[in-house]
Amino acid sequence: MHRNSEQFQVSILGFINFVLYRKLSFIALLIVSIIVSYLTVLFTMKPQFDSSATLIPITQSELSGITSLISNFSAMLPSGASALAKESEMGLYNTIIMSRTSLELIGDKFEIQKLLKIKYRYKMVKALQKMITITTTLDNAYIITVRSPSKQLSADMCSFIVDYLNRKVIELNTTKSKESRIFLEKRYSETMKKLTVAEESLKAYQLRTGMIEAEGQAKGAIEFYSRLEADIVSKQLTYEITQKLQGEKSPEAEIAKVALDEYKNKYNSLYKGDNQRSAYSSISSIPQKLIEYYRIYRDVKILNETVAFLAPIVEQARIDEQKDIPVIQIIDRPVPAEKKAFPPRTLYGLIFGSSAALMTMVLMYLSRIIRSSNNEQVALFRELLSFKSVKS
Repeated sequence: MHRNSEQFQVSILGFINFVLYRKLSFIALLIVSIIVSYLTVLFTMKPQFDSSATLIPITQSELSGITSLISNFSAMLPSGASALAKESEMGLYNTIIMSRTSLELIGDKFEIQKLLKIKYRYKMVKALQKMITITTTLDNAYIITVRSPSKQLSADMCSFIVDYLNRKVIELNTTKSKESRIFLEKRYSETMKKLTVAEESLKAYQLRTGMIEAEGQAKGAIEFYSRLEADIVSKQLTYEITQKLQGEKSPEAEIAKVALDEYKNKYNSLYKGDNQRSAYSSISSIPQKLIEYYRIYRDVKILNETVAFLAPIVEQARIDEQKDIPVIQIIDRPVPAEKKAFPPRTLYGLIFGSSAALMTMVLMYLSRIIRSSNNEQVALFRELLSFKSVKS
């Protein structure tokens, strides 16, 4: 193992000595290789130009008045909600730009098939996917970069993509606003119908029971019955005293008894609810009437609050449906590039030229070893090469 390593090291040193011995040839070869590589890149690889646009997306919550109205009734959003919303918007932008329909539209607009000499449309779509690059920064900026063989074409394509993206997002938002408006109007209409029914039920109940203002009437009825009971107690005491003093058959006692009986009959009639013309409800029916009244009144109140909540939202939805404002803030508009972005000719020339010169020197060194080696297998290989060359 040690021997093999030593032989390998000697071979490396031999190659280095070989290069140093022919350093002028190597330098000349290196210069020629770099020049040839540079010229090859120059004439075979077309220059590509980049044009970029920097955007800042506007979230739907910033555009829609409906969201603003609803947020007044909701709790405060988490601190990261805005960033998540912007990420969602940028995901939507990626989907729109990189969709097959959008890429075909861009390709047809700028005749990419003819420009790149592509036969099939699916290949044109793949080529456009490589030409268009989308990146996002840590500050949630959205950068669209287009690379093409023409600096003006890159700028025009990038501008078209920005305008198309803005129109498409407006179209989607308008469609969404229309659907929201239809839903809210339907909900508002249904709520209004339910409110009308509930109000009619409350009106009918008030006419049937005479309970117009439940709390006040119930309190008044209880106070009235309390006074009536107190009067009955007073009449009962008066009758007993008169009976004791004047005698049971005396006119005074008879009058007191008639007054007491009249009060008792009046109380019993009102307690049972026999007198329908009375302004006071039967005390025995007050709990049930209160429950029924508040049940109907609750429905009316809930539906009234629902209508009050929906009315401004429905109106705002109608306004949002008519909005046609830009949804993208353009920070940097695309302009023609001043210099090419690809390929890096000097770098490629150095890499390819150096690699070619180094490989040439390696082959020359191996050829020298084969010619001068006394190894039987190498000699057999050398004779085989000589035979082939003579035969050819």
